[in-house]
Amino acid sequence: MLRWVFSASLISLAAFAFLFTSTSVSPPSQPVRFSHKLHLDYFRDRGENGHRQSMISMHKERILKEVEDEELVGEMMKMVEEGNCTLCHRDFDENVQDMAKLLHCAECHRVFLEHDWEGRADQRPCIGCHNAVVQSAQASIPGTNTCAACHLPALGDDPEEIKLLEFIEHERMISWRPVYDHLPGEVVFSHERHVELGRVRCQECHGPVELAEGSPSIKVGMKMEDCVACHELFGADNDCLVCHR
Repeated sequence: MLRWVFSASLISLAAFAFLFTSTSVSPPSQPVRFSHKLHLDYFRDRGENGHRQSMISMHKERILKEVEDEELVGEMMKMVEEGNCTLCHRDFDENVQDMAKLLHCAECHRVFLEHDWEGRADQRPCIGCHNAVVQSAQASIPGTNTCAACHLPALGDDPEEIKLLEFIEHERMISWRPVYDHLPGEVVFSHERHVELGRVRCQECHGPVELAEGSPSIKVGMKMEDCVACHELFGADNDCLVCHR
């Protein structure tokens, strides 16, 4: 009888542990649903529905109101397509921190002026929002100003965007919930050292972010031997004090 009770208790405990583990690793619900795939498709798409073409069309429409010479405007648009913003915004690099003067464009573009992005074009859309990733240990979570750069005025009638606009209107920070917390207190992980110095692509650790409908997760092992193996593979320093403080 006692053996049966003991066995039943073990089964119940195992079932509880399984349920607890399953729920604890599930991504928490976020205040506003965010699709990385949707955003990255828009920012990387050079077609008529992409960010680049949307900005070119917007500039053309505005310039035509001031300059009635369509041939001249066409030549100007060629320069814009090549990314020559200083054709009109000659002081762009000097005033890139001045949000009032440059509207919200500088929210994303300032980081591109301050760092070398040659050969890393695929990372630009990520860094546009997570713009502290190249200069701090944290990747940074975009504030509502970054969201407002594109979402004011509203882009549609999606319920999630309506939620977002409420945060923007009331100047409230979105309390994004952390999806993972793997590192013990004595371990230091710096995004800057990996992204800016090591030139590690976001996808190397987070997997195919461009396909993620929700929050991406860590796709690499987080044990010490995983870090050591990766450092050895890429010739990075494996001194203890590099990661342990």
